[in-house]
Amino acid sequence: MAQRQSIAQAQLDAARQFLSERVRRQPPEEESLQLPDVLEEEFAYLDGLKALPAKWHEWSIRPQDILDPADFARKLHAAQKDIVSGPDGRNGTTADATRDISKTLLGAHSAGGEGLSAAFKAYMDAKLPRVELANRLKEQIAGRMNELLDETELCFYPGFATLQLDAHGEALRLTQLTTVGGRHRELNRLLFETAYPSQLAKVRDVQLSRLYAQARAHDHAALCLSGGGIRSATFGLGVLQGLARLGLLNRFRYMSTVSGGGYLGSWLSAWMMRSGPTHVAQALSHVPREKLQPEPEPIRHLRAFSNFLSPRFGALSADTWTLLATYVRNLWINWLVSVPLLAAVIFVPYVARAIVDSQRQHWGVLGGWPLPAALVVIGALLAAQSVRFVHASRPQSDARRPNKHATGAEAFTSVRPSQERFLAHCLLPLVLSTVMLTTAWQLFRSWDLVHDAGPDVPLGLAHIPVLRDHFALTVFAVVGALIHVVGWLFARRRSRHPYIEFFAIVVTGGLAGIAAHLFADLMQLPVKPAQHDDMYVVLAMPVFLMVMVFGSQLFLAWT
Repeated sequence: MAQRQSIAQAQLDAARQFLSERVRRQPPEEESLQLPDVLEEEFAYLDGLKALPAKWHEWSIRPQDILDPADFARKLHAAQKDIVSGPDGRNGTTADATRDISKTLLGAHSAGGEGLSAAFKAYMDAKLPRVELANRLKEQIAGRMNELLDETELCFYPGFATLQLDAHGEALRLTQLTTVGGRHRELNRLLFETAYPSQLAKVRDVQLSRLYAQARAHDHAALCLSGGGIRSATFGLGVLQGLARLGLLNRFRYMSTVSGGGYLGSWLSAWMMRSGPTHVAQALSHVPREKLQPEPEPIRHLRAFSNFLSPRFGALSADTWTLLATYVRNLWINWLVSVPLLAAVIFVPYVARAIVDSQRQHWGVLGGWPLPAALVVIGALLAAQSVRFVHASRPQSDARRPNKHATGAEAFTSVRPSQERFLAHCLLPLVLSTVMLTTAWQLFRSWDLVHDAGPDVPLGLAHIPVLRDHFALTVFAVVGALIHVVGWLFARRRSRHPYIEFFAIVVTGGLAGIAAHLFADLMQLPVKPAQHDDMYVVLAMPVFLMVMVFGSQLFLAWT
């Protein structure tokens, strides 16, 4: 018993360390209001409640929240096999986390766990499970989960700690790391919903169903004014007047607007705030009798200033020149932000083209043959870094679990890569590698083809083996295999069959290199390479990236 408690405490400490590290590397977004919370506040306001009821949120799990008891039983069965025979092939996926959570539900040292185990056994032993057995299983599952909802440290238990929640859930988990108690029931309910997405009803959906039923019971209605500029605002004004004359305008409780409808909606809201909804409805329903003053003052004001971007139009009007100055200023601001970025991207092929031209016309101006050699080495290393990131982020190798009694940080998965890490550690190195390798190959081919064009090119350069077709295919295959192998080795992630995976990596990397050579030959012309350099610098990068994707897909299909 003391040893079991020591292992459990070590696992909790490791989970805290793991979650703290994940929060440090990936700070959760600021918690935002959820849709049910907003709707609840609106209903409370409309119903005249000064404050929400004390227990407005109900996080407890009801038997009817268990949507698929048969599928739930299958997950419990997989967890029971782990308990009996030990874990088999743990990969750190959500399925593994769900299996650990199911084992927690079947815990033998609690009354709820024993009751659930008995109901689960009766359900599985029945050849044709009856409705009463399914209902009993649902009741026991709900009871056991409610028992665990009160655990203040449930988010640190095996399986729970490795689940990736949405922004709202991660913000709650950060709160749980810094404080004890508080909103732990809400967090625990979200953890269960993430572990059993299709077997357990989401509490937000339950709340929304209840709120929608309340809305239908109150017979609320909403007025929606669409966009379309001043034409939609004019049309909407006629609709408002028609509703007011029919006595229906005061029956609307909500208003939704966009664009031109927003111009009319803001005018209506401001008028109601100043004069009251009853007065506005009466004024809009008024049928004009005087020819010189047919409409109320607010409506005349709205029509007079319908050209709201430039109320006083004319060549000498300050409104016209203000509108023109604002347009030109905003246009230049957008151009200053977007045009340099687009120009920088467009400039990359021109740089590669200039390098090739300079080396062809003036051998040695950029360092001679060491330049393409350096481009090959640096480009290959950058490509290997991109491959390393892909292997380190593979879902099936996202964890290293030595055994079921593992403790410390090794018992938990690594942080899921963020978009920022993908851009910095995968996409950027891959693009830079593509530029360098394609430029280096064009240099080699250009020097080879123009060997007889001038005396500046060394005589032995055209006879370098890498430039000969009968040897270039082998070089491409070897370089492709090395890039894939180096990236895989530095990823430091292994599967259950490392030798098979190593063989697959060598073969698929070599095939990708062969494909790259075939495409490189297709894009080369036998004479006058300067005439097709423009086409090469435009097509080489996307073709090389396509070859990289081809190699990755081959590896995935193999493994």
